Amino acid sequence: SDQISIDVTFSGHREVSIQVYDLMGRTLEKAKADGNDKVIFTIGQSLPTGVYHVAIQSGDETETIRIVKR
Repeated sequence: SDQISIDVTFSGHREVSIQVYDLMGRTLEKAKADGNDKVIFTIGQSLPTGVYHVAIQSGDETETIRIVKR
């Protein structure tokens, strides 16, 4: 599949945003969602094979993960 699913689980109602960056720091995709306890983002459909950083933010918390699309 050409897409990547990221499940974000949390407690309570929150707005969650996600940004996908290439290794040069350019933003390639952005998405926002509101949810209760869980949000699922589907990204990467338009991205070529490569390594990317995904920043997931909710409130004042941010987590960055590295993904490899093959």
